[in-house]
Amino acid sequence: MINREELIKHGYKTYDSDVLYSAVCLYQKRIKDDKGTKYFIDIYEYILKSKDNYDKFKSYEARLVTSLKNDTYSLNILLYCIDNNTTIEQLEKDIEDIWTKLGCDYYEKSND
Repeated sequence: MINREELIKHGYKTYDSDVLYSAVCLYQKRIKDDKGTKYFIDIYEYILKSKDNYDKFKSYEARLVTSLKNDTYSLNILLYCIDNNTTIEQLEKDIEDIWTKLGCDYYEKSND
């Protein structure tokens, strides 16, 4: 299950103010290897209210932020549908698969 404590435990940095998209918090993790930064995973946290404003619950969406074709394009892929059964490990594996299968380039190479 994805929540604040698990995201921090898995190395995500928090940005609690001035985040985009009406989110209450942004969690960001840089994914890198010996060649450089492959991509970023941005996870936005929202607090949703029911119609009567009585019940509140948190919702999350993830974004893959990377480059395509030697910095010709910036790529920002939104992943909806993060449910209570989704784990951070599974989300990170799925994002790595997307990055690989799309043939994305490094966000930033070490030699640049």
